[in-house]
Amino acid sequence: MFSFLPFIFSLIYILVIVFVAYFLITAVLFMKKKNRSDELLLQKIDELSQRLGELKEDKRS
Repeated sequence: MFSFLPFIFSLIYILVIVFVAYFLITAVLFMKKKNRSDELLLQKIDELSQRLGELKEDKRS
């Protein structure tokens, strides 16, 4: 008689490995996207702070 217990444990083990791999890939892709958007946000903040400094100097003149 063939026992399904080792087959079920193997299947669960494979599913857990696949889930962990999927989660890691998704997390890495999210972090890459987040870093790029943070970089763009910091650029915009730098531009705005420079313009604000220029406006303050123009008002003083």
